[in-house]
Amino acid sequence: MAGICLGNVHWKNSNPSLAQLLESLLDSSGYRLRFLTIAPDFIFNIVGMSVAFILMTEWNEDTIFATLDRVGKVRKLFRNCYVIFAVSSNEANQCFIDAYFRSKVVEIAMPPFIPVADGPMALERMLNIADVHAECKRQGTVKQVDQEREELVCSSEAFVAAISSIRGLSPHDANTLQQGIGSIEDIMGATKEEIKENTDLSAEKAKAIVKFFHDAEYYMTPLPPNQ
Repeated sequence: MAGICLGNVHWKNSNPSLAQLLESLLDSSGYRLRFLTIAPDFIFNIVGMSVAFILMTEWNEDTIFATLDRVGKVRKLFRNCYVIFAVSSNEANQCFIDAYFRSKVVEIAMPPFIPVADGPMALERMLNIADVHAECKRQGTVKQVDQEREELVCSSEAFVAAISSIRGLSPHDANTLQQGIGSIEDIMGATKEEIKENTDLSAEKAKAIVKFFHDAEYYMTPLPPNQ
């Protein structure tokens, strides 16, 4: 038996055809399925770990913000959490992206948002992700992956990539900040005056840095085209 899948009974009642397909997919993969009242749409309990999912297979401009608010709450409950959303056209994809960046409750990449073409594909992707987590747990590679991720995040290359992603800043500016101010945490706490005093950055760039770390509307707004 691969594990247990707990499903949200409200999701089942709202998606009867997908629920039947899911039962077939899980049965062929060795999962037991139970529907009850839970916060996410699904929780996979596998080899001692839990993976939560929210499926946005049916959404529109009137419901998306309520769903994103729910995502923000569920993310705080589960270390492993994914949102799988269906988009059938470029227009729908752009609508979703606009709502994502306007939302005040979702942090970038936390949790990961995974686009698919339709509901059945969302179920298949969910099962694939759950299986990958289970296999990593069985092979004991979870800690190794976490360690490698931490080392990558702490590397100079990651620092330069992160800081130079701030609009208007170059890799040279990132290196200057690292030498003059310090870590990302130090830069986050620095004032505009401190940045100007300890680096050769302009007042405009110093202002952009401070705004990036302290103005959510600024850092959650995508750049206009060709910028």
